[in-house]
Amino acid sequence: MEKNQANELTALLRAWGEGDVEARDRLIPLVYDEMKRIAGAHLRRESNQDGLQTAALVNEVYLKLTQLPVPNLKAKGQFFGMVARLMRQILVDHYRTRSAEKRGNGVIFVRFDKVEAFSGYNAVDVFEFEDLLNRLGQKSPRWRNVVELRVFCGFSTVEIAEALEVSQRTVLRDWRDASVWLRRELTQS
Repeated sequence: MEKNQANELTALLRAWGEGDVEARDRLIPLVYDEMKRIAGAHLRRESNQDGLQTAALVNEVYLKLTQLPVPNLKAKGQFFGMVARLMRQILVDHYRTRSAEKRGNGVIFVRFDKVEAFSGYNAVDVFEFEDLLNRLGQKSPRWRNVVELRVFCGFSTVEIAEALEVSQRTVLRDWRDASVWLRRELTQS
């Protein structure tokens, strides 16, 4: 995202946080392509997509955004972290429904074949991973944000640092600590 767009995004996020619903509606076209990229990354990580489409997932996220109370977002990282979280919630709800229809026979996995911190874990049950992220968020919301932005949004260290308004060193430390915690939890389960 170029600097002018990033500045416009920040201004729209602040306006939306102050109650300007039209700012939210102006925000979506600005971030639509990035939301599609994130949705595509989410769907590629799922072992059983059940015909879900990228655009449909983005549209579901938009509908959820319209139903949320006015969020207090000040940076694009907070917004995209929220988008990634909403996408995961939509997918988890979808998979719960599908799993119930199949009476538990349709286990869905999140693939980690391209996430270096999780080498050795080709896939993790989507419900188990959602639980892990929720517990990680209770331990450290910033760790969860770093994991979401790196794993689900594909952000670089520089982008995460800018998005969360922290140093790159902090992002690297948070990523290391969160990865260690997640690997330990995965090993114990």
